[in-house]
Amino acid sequence: MIWTLTAALFFLVLLFTRSRSGLLGFAVADLVFWGLVLFGSSRLPKQNQGTALKRVGVPFFLLHFSFFLIVFLNGTHIDAVDRWATLGAWKSRLSSTAQPADHSAVTNEATASGYVAPLLESGGTESGKIRRYVWQGAISAWRSSTKTMLIGTGTETFAFAFYQFKPKGHNLTSEWDFLYNKAHNEYLNYLTTTGVLGLGSYLLFFGSFVLWFVKVQMSKLKAQSNVKAQSSKNSLDFGFDWKFDIWILELSLFAAWLSILVTNFFGFSVVVTQLFLFLFPAIIIAGNIRSDQHAVLVSLPFLASTHKRRIAAFIVMVAGLVIATRIGLLWYADTLFASGYRASRIDSYVQAADNIERAIALNPGEPLYYDEAGSALAGLAILAIEQKDATGAAAFIKQSVRASDTAITISPNNVNFWKTRTKIYYTFSAFDGAFNDAAIEALEHAQKLSPADPKIPYNLAILTGRNGQNDRSIELLKHTIDLKQNYRDAYYALWVFYKEIKKPELGRAILADYLTKVDPADKDFQERMNE
Repeated sequence: MIWTLTAALFFLVLLFTRSRSGLLGFAVADLVFWGLVLFGSSRLPKQNQGTALKRVGVPFFLLHFSFFLIVFLNGTHIDAVDRWATLGAWKSRLSSTAQPADHSAVTNEATASGYVAPLLESGGTESGKIRRYVWQGAISAWRSSTKTMLIGTGTETFAFAFYQFKPKGHNLTSEWDFLYNKAHNEYLNYLTTTGVLGLGSYLLFFGSFVLWFVKVQMSKLKAQSNVKAQSSKNSLDFGFDWKFDIWILELSLFAAWLSILVTNFFGFSVVVTQLFLFLFPAIIIAGNIRSDQHAVLVSLPFLASTHKRRIAAFIVMVAGLVIATRIGLLWYADTLFASGYRASRIDSYVQAADNIERAIALNPGEPLYYDEAGSALAGLAILAIEQKDATGAAAFIKQSVRASDTAITISPNNVNFWKTRTKIYYTFSAFDGAFNDAAIEALEHAQKLSPADPKIPYNLAILTGRNGQNDRSIELLKHTIDLKQNYRDAYYALWVFYKEIKKPELGRAILADYLTKVDPADKDFQERMNE
């Protein structure tokens, strides 16, 4: 009963996560586990089948009855399931006052509970559609060259690769300006970043373990035909150091391991699940080492004497201390950076620059530190300009640009670093127009790295407009709207530029296009139509 209640609690927690991939992984694990248990029990000697089925039958009934009860009362938050499997849905259906086609009872219950759904569940784009676009970008990145098809774009480089190959359709989703550092599919992530060779080795591990597990289990079941029935009804021991409870444990670990493979198809692994991915097979393999198998002792002659062992232990201890100290310093550098980042967001640039400078001293190879340092130093430069401190302003400007240079030198394909560089130059352009051209150049480089990002041509249009290049700004805004057909700011800016070049009829046509295709109820645009 204790284990049944524990399992029911875990199942309820799973439902609270509203993870459809997690629920699918659980369903697969449940079917595989009980399927293997029933199949294995049917292959036992006839005299033991009844005892085995009794041992598993009661837990099977208790567990699934509790799962059914939880779903019936709580729901799964999947409308297609809840409209037929929940108490609230059946009450609504049977009530004489309910609308025949109204299946909102579950949604109403969720709202009444005080739960606020994430964006994707409350008016945002359906997560499956977003994933399809991300997967398309992943496949396009993988197919971009023979090199990437073989070895990928590089480990942990998906964020850079996706920017380069993001589908235009993704701009119409609720997550159109989100950063994706994973493909939301572990297998596609391996394919994109490590190519066929990386994904192949990953899948080889899975296939090898599955084949080994099936072979071992079949050999055990086959051996039972030669084992006599046990006289005890409360204990099942089938020989070969194979206990019934150990067999059940192996099947449960294998089924749980398969559930990780399922959820990884719709998401990506985190530290804990990745540990389970390798520990579960290791536990099963260790449990199948026979009693007549012995460990292989490896002789290390250079550790033969006590004195040498003490020296080796001392070296290991010092090395461990050095590594732990280095990790601690990296952690402290991150805390300093976080403090500086927060200070910069509230315009406390002196504190921000100081904390980030200390973080850089502890971890000089982290480009993100330099990128943020550039922004903080730019803020100090503006303060110096406002205080009429020309010398200090010039020094801060030089330091800000140098920090941005360092970030880009370390990570030249990071789109966000080029965007930060653009912001820095744009900030300085208010006091020196020459910086506007530098901002345009930086943003054009960002556009090469992320050609489907509508924000880039939009901001380029604003920058070129400041230089009086209205015709180019108009073309950039048209391209922006082509990338994202519902980008309101781009329509508005295009209307402004048409007014600027004395073509108000084209501006009104742009507003009319937005009102027709995007939002007919936009009162601001309706009023501007008459200007």
